[in-house]
Amino acid sequence: MPDADFDDAAGVVIEPDTFDRDYVEKLRAEAAKYRTEAKANAAAAVKLAELESQSQTTEQKYANALQEAQTAQLKALRYEVAVENGLDLKLAARLTGDTKEALAADAVELKNLLQPKAPDGPTVKPASKLGVFSLAEPASTDKDPLLAELRQQLSNSKEI
Repeated sequence: MPDADFDDAAGVVIEPDTFDRDYVEKLRAEAAKYRTEAKANAAAAVKLAELESQSQTTEQKYANALQEAQTAQLKALRYEVAVENGLDLKLAARLTGDTKEALAADAVELKNLLQPKAPDGPTVKPASKLGVFSLAEPASTDKDPLLAELRQQLSNSKEI
């Protein structure tokens, strides 16, 4: 019996099943039908994957375009706020905020930081390169005679 299999565990010879010719042909036809459907489904799956890829690409393009438009709009808003607040356009990129109000508040703060501040009292500045210092005029126009005499004496003093 060359067609028989032997089961070592049970020690039994297993005879192969024999099937009717019509039944085998029916099984082969059914298998061929499934292979044909599988090929058609594979082609449809490839086409679906392509369409999904194109759809994602379109969605990504839309998202990227939307992001670029929002960035450009915020940049234009920064320039607009800078002009409205008298800032140099080079400083517009330094403004922070997502709304016009937030950008305007930041512009006011930046403008205040850039304004030179007047000294509150007399300032000391060098009278010569030798290191002698004198009192400069204070920001206010105070005409105190004692202060004027003191300044006169300091300016007339000899260098040490």
